[in-house]
Amino acid sequence: STGFEQLTYFNLPIGTVSQNTPLGPDEYGYFIYDVSDTAYPDCPVYEWIEIVPSLGGSGTLITGLNDSGALYDEGDQVGSDVLETINLPFTFPYYGKEYNQITICVNGFIVFGVTENGEFRNGRMPGGQGPSPMIAPFWDDLIILSNAGIYQYYDTVNHIFIVEYHNLKNGFNRTSEETFEVIFYDPHYYPTSLGDGMIKFQYKVFNNVDVGSGGYSPSHGKYATVGIRDHTNRRGLEYTFNNQYPLAAQPLTNNKALLITTVPMLQERPHLVIGDFILQDDNGNGWMEPGESGEIGIKLNNLGIATATDVHIIANTVNPQVLIQNAESDYPDIPGSGSAVNIDPITISISPECPHNTTIELNLTVSISGNSWNYIQNITVKKPQLSLSGVYMNDLQGNINGMADPAETFNLIVHYTNDGSVAAYNITSNISCMSSDVDILNPQQLINYIPAGATCQVIYEITLSPNVSVGNNLTFYITYLGEAIEAHNETIRLNVGTTGMYVDFENNNGSFVNQPANNAWQWGSDSTVGAHSGTKCWGTLLNQQYPNYATWTLTSPVIYIGPNFVLEFWHWYDMEQGYDGGNLKISTNSGGSWTLLTPEGGYPHQNISALSGPGYTGNSQGWVLARFNLNNYANQNVMFRWTFSSDPGVQGWGWYIDDVQTTGYIPFAGKLYGIVFSSNPEINYSQVLIQNSTLLTSQPDSDGNYVLYLPAGLQSVNAIAPGYQSETLSSININLQNPSINHDFFLAYFAPATNLSFRVVQDSLYLNWSAPEEPFYPILNYKVFRKLNAGNYELMGIYSQTYYNEQLSTIGNYRYYVVTC
Repeated sequence: STGFEQLTYFNLPIGTVSQNTPLGPDEYGYFIYDVSDTAYPDCPVYEWIEIVPSLGGSGTLITGLNDSGALYDEGDQVGSDVLETINLPFTFPYYGKEYNQITICVNGFIVFGVTENGEFRNGRMPGGQGPSPMIAPFWDDLIILSNAGIYQYYDTVNHIFIVEYHNLKNGFNRTSEETFEVIFYDPHYYPTSLGDGMIKFQYKVFNNVDVGSGGYSPSHGKYATVGIRDHTNRRGLEYTFNNQYPLAAQPLTNNKALLITTVPMLQERPHLVIGDFILQDDNGNGWMEPGESGEIGIKLNNLGIATATDVHIIANTVNPQVLIQNAESDYPDIPGSGSAVNIDPITISISPECPHNTTIELNLTVSISGNSWNYIQNITVKKPQLSLSGVYMNDLQGNINGMADPAETFNLIVHYTNDGSVAAYNITSNISCMSSDVDILNPQQLINYIPAGATCQVIYEITLSPNVSVGNNLTFYITYLGEAIEAHNETIRLNVGTTGMYVDFENNNGSFVNQPANNAWQWGSDSTVGAHSGTKCWGTLLNQQYPNYATWTLTSPVIYIGPNFVLEFWHWYDMEQGYDGGNLKISTNSGGSWTLLTPEGGYPHQNISALSGPGYTGNSQGWVLARFNLNNYANQNVMFRWTFSSDPGVQGWGWYIDDVQTTGYIPFAGKLYGIVFSSNPEINYSQVLIQNSTLLTSQPDSDGNYVLYLPAGLQSVNAIAPGYQSETLSSININLQNPSINHDFFLAYFAPATNLSFRVVQDSLYLNWSAPEEPFYPILNYKVFRKLNAGNYELMGIYSQTYYNEQLSTIGNYRYYVVTC
C-alpha cells in the first residue's frame, strides 16, 4: 500500500568535457587544472622555483629520510625511514579541515597531519589504499640515492611554502629521475571560494615508467598515481593511475604544472587581496640593504563584483631597523575583477647597522568604504657575503715552473667571492709578511665592485730574497673590509720551491722497494740512458733491455701528503708501443690496496696490452717531467708504486725514473690580458666586467686595460657591460706551456634614443623622441615602458616610429622610458 521507492545517483554533464577543461569538480568542489586549460583563469603556468642550495636555491634538506631501496626487490627495505612530519608556516585548510602539519613521504605523496603509513604501492583516488588525507604529486615506489633529497622552503615574500623532491629515482629501475615540487599557497593571501588553500604541482623531470613485473618476485607496477583525496577516502580526484588519464587531463611530461583549487570565487561585494608587492630600492637590485631607502608599491586585486571605493592603505612596523617615512596612500577606485596600485609609494629606509638577513614585517591595513583587511608582508635585508675563496700564483716574470723559488718575482692572486644576493663595494685588501726575505711591491689593493655571486681578484707582486731557504713555509697575513663588510683576517701559507719528499738517488736508493728483488727494477748508473741529474736513477734493468713477460713494481716509502700537493718525477722510457708500458698507483693503507693515478694531461695510451689499462708506452724522446695532482689525498700518509709490464713480443730499454719529489704549492694561474675598446668613446669602464663561466671577474682600469688570471685548463671569457653588445672569447687553453694570452675585447654600443618629450591634451598623451645619431647597429624598433603610480614599469608596445600616443584613463602619476632595439 505504501508503494516502492528507489534512489539512484547519476552525473549530469554540463557542457563538453575535453582535455582543455579542468578535471572535476569532486563532491566537495575541488578542481585540478592543467596547463592546457588556457580558457580558465586558474590555468597554471609552469614556473619552476628552485630551492636546492647546490642549484642556487634557499631551501633546507628535510633530514631523517632514508630509502635507498634494493636491487631486484621493490618497496621500502628494513631500516628505511620514508616519513617525516614537518610544521607548516601557516594554517592550511583542506577539504574544510585546518592543518598545521604535513607528513612527507619519500614515495611521492604528502599527508595532512601525521601518519605512520608510508605505502609504496600506489592506489586509486579516492580509495582506501594508503593514508589520508593525501595529495599525490607522484605516488610510486621512489628511492633516495646519491645527490637526491627532499627540501623545504618558506617564501615569506610571496607567502608560499615549497616542498621539492629533488633527483629521486624510480624504484622500478633505480635510474629514472623524478624531480617535482609541491607549492602550498597561504590562503590568507590567496583566498578561494570555500576557504581552502590552493596547491600547485610542478614537474621538472617526469618519468612514469613503473610497469611492474611478473615471475617469481612480481612487483606492483601500476605506474604512478597523481591526485587528491580527503580524510574520509571517499572524495577526491584522480588525475592519472596506471598511466590512464581521464578525458579532461592532459598527459604529464617534463615542464608541466597542475593547480588544485576549489570552484572559482565570486563575491558580490568588493574583496581586496594583495596581488603584487613592488619594491624599488636605491640601487635597483631588488633587495633592501643597510643604509638604503626604497619605495613600495602594493597592487590590490578586487575579487568581488562591485567597485571598491575610498581605497586606502596604511603600513606600520615595530622593527627598529626600519623607518617608514611615508606610511599611507590612497588608491583609485578598483572595479570588480580589476586591480590598482597605490598612488603614492610607501617609502622606507633601513638602518646602516641592520644585520644581514633581518626580516622586517610590515603590517598593512587595507580599507574601503564599509570594510577593511589586514595583511603582513615581509622584507629581507641583505648584505654582501664576502670570503677569501682561493689563492693562485703566476711566475710569468720568473722561471714559469708554477712554484715560488728563491730570487724570483711572482704574482700572488687572491680571490674574493661574494656569495650574497647583493653586490659588494669598495673592498680594501691588505697583505703583509713578517719575513725579511719577502718584499711586497703593492701591499694595499682596492676592489671597487664585486657583483653578487662573482669572484674578483687582487694581484700582489712579490719578490723573494735569494737567501730564502727552499722548503721554507712563508706566512702572509690578509686583512679585508668594505662597505657593509666587517674586517676579516686570513692567513696564506706559501711553500718556497720543493717541500715534502725529494730524492735524486745519488747517495742512496731513496728506500724504494723493487719487486721482484732481483733482475727487475734496479738502482744505479746506466750507460745508455744516464740520469736526469747526477749519475744515478732507478730503471727496469740497467744497461740492458727488459725481457718478455715482465711484471715489475717499484714502491716508495710512506710519505705524508699535505694540502695542494703534487708528485713530480723525471722519466725516460723506450717500450713497445701499445703493448708494453708502465703506470703509477697510490695506496693510502700501507699497500693494502692500490688506486691508479692519472698524470696532468692524461696518459699517452689508454689501453696497453700488458697493463690491461692506461699508461706510458712507446718512446719519450728524452727525459720528460711527469706531474700528478694529489689534492684528493691531502693530509694522508701514502705510498707510490711504479708498475712496468711487458708481453712476449718486442723488447726495449724500458722505463727509468729520477728526481722524485712531492711538492706543496699554490695552484698556478695563467694570465689573460688586453684592452677593452668600444664604438662609444665615452664608455664608462667601471661598468665593464670581464668574466669566465664560473664568474671569475676582472674590471678594466680607466684606460680599458684589464688582467684576468685563470686556472689551468680550457676557458671561455666574456666582456659585458649594460648597453653594449658583449663579446665572447671561447676555448682558450691556459697551462704552464701557454701561461699568457693577449686579447683585446670590443664592445659595440647600443646608442639610446634622445630628446624624449611629452605633452598632454585633454587626457591624451603624446610622446616624442629622436633617433640615435650614427648608431653602430641599425635601429629597427623602440620599446616604450610605462610606470603608473607606485607600480612596476610595464612594456606598452614595440614601435618603428619615433612617437607614442596613449589615452590616459586612470588618474595618477605616469612615468615613461624608451629603449632602442
